[in-house]
Amino acid sequence: MNKPTKNLFSGLFLLTLLVPAIVTATERPPNVVIIFTDDQGYGDVGVFGAKGYETPHLDQMAAEGRMFTRWYAAQAVCTASRTGLLTGCYPNRLGMNGAVGPGTRHGINPDETTLAELCQSVGFATAIFGKWHLGDHEKFLPLNHGFDEYFGIPYSNDMWPLHPTAKHFPPLPLFDGNDRVRILDDVDQRMLTTWLTTKAVDFINRHRHEPFFLYVPHPQPHVPLYVSDRFAGTTENGIYGDVIAIQPVGAIEQHGPHLPLAVDTVISTAVVGRALAQLDAAVPAYALPPICYGKSNEHAQFPGTVTLKASTLSAVLMEMAESLYRAGFRKLLLVNGHGGQPQVLEIVARDLRVRHSDFMVFPLFVWGAPHEVAEVVGVDEYEQGIHAGDVETSVMMALLPEYVDTSKAVRELPRSFAPGSLLSLEGRLPTAWVMEDLSRSGVVGDATVATAEKGEAILASVVAGWVQVFEEIYRFEGLRPQD
Repeated sequence: MNKPTKNLFSGLFLLTLLVPAIVTATERPPNVVIIFTDDQGYGDVGVFGAKGYETPHLDQMAAEGRMFTRWYAAQAVCTASRTGLLTGCYPNRLGMNGAVGPGTRHGINPDETTLAELCQSVGFATAIFGKWHLGDHEKFLPLNHGFDEYFGIPYSNDMWPLHPTAKHFPPLPLFDGNDRVRILDDVDQRMLTTWLTTKAVDFINRHRHEPFFLYVPHPQPHVPLYVSDRFAGTTENGIYGDVIAIQPVGAIEQHGPHLPLAVDTVISTAVVGRALAQLDAAVPAYALPPICYGKSNEHAQFPGTVTLKASTLSAVLMEMAESLYRAGFRKLLLVNGHGGQPQVLEIVARDLRVRHSDFMVFPLFVWGAPHEVAEVVGVDEYEQGIHAGDVETSVMMALLPEYVDTSKAVRELPRSFAPGSLLSLEGRLPTAWVMEDLSRSGVVGDATVATAEKGEAILASVVAGWVQVFEEIYRFEGLRPQD
């Protein structure tokens, strides 16, 4: 919008508060305050159904004022939405799409009239405390676009060197006016919301006897999430709601002549997906894409097996978990479908706990949830059929029957330990083994008796157990010594 066409601003929602007062000039114009939160959802406010925490002040505003149940941002992204809000124009028309990065040569055009300039032209004091994100060169900054005061950050709070994937971002500056007064670190980010709020309240007190326009675009709850010590732990849901992040972990390895290579990945992913479908919608749990490769060197002698070193798998899991932690998640489930790598996941979980005292990591095995699989296949097969036997074959026949070649199914069991032996393949006193020690076919168990019906019964039992696990972890508040 070009400056000569300022009258077009009358269509902007918030300006309807100003126009009557400006036109009549018989009474003092009302003050205008816009609080613009970043990435906050419709359902994150009490009056719209938020659960696990309260928003009493926003709820009071809704009760005493007007509540809008339909609202559309110009775009659901940083720069574009702010362009639409402050200029009244579609951001695409102004070339302000998406989110501009640090040092960009592109920013808000000086020929555009902002809401702040319009208010300033009729005698309003104006200020912005928060995230600007319309360009960080001086000519793009708020003081050149209608604001008397500015304190905040020039772009999103994740555009800094600690971004989980993009490592090219420079340090995140804090501006006071046109001056960069500080480089923000983790501690500063925890205090940023408090600093901005304090500045806003001070501005209101200083200008309470005159009309003012106050724009408070809070960087939160955009990730990375930060909360000050004053408010830490004051909700039922933790820093990111007690959101549960679930990472299925599988393997690509031989499963005999009758099954595909991705059995462990397929089963762990399917169990998690079915459990989430049955989980109460009030439990915030979300699955990540599966990690398909695992540590499978015990099967390396068989064709088709793709294996990672333990150190490689550990590094992948650590970097994934660190990214989630930086994004604000505090509960992570590693749902492992491959019996050859639980120890790797346990070491990763322990190391993450050592690094982050507020990070709960659960290294779990897909067959570790409560279930009644032994009643479906029999106790002997359940205990001895540890690989590509009745259990896994039946489940795959239920999930992906087109990938199971029952004509090649076999029954093979290794020579057992001596009667009364204290040793076992897996258990309290295990011995190390590779698949060649146990089987010529790659099967340990009886795949010849598998059926899709048994597979569905196994899945139903295991999935029901995982629903219980998810619910309990959601309620879990962590470990602590007795008082």
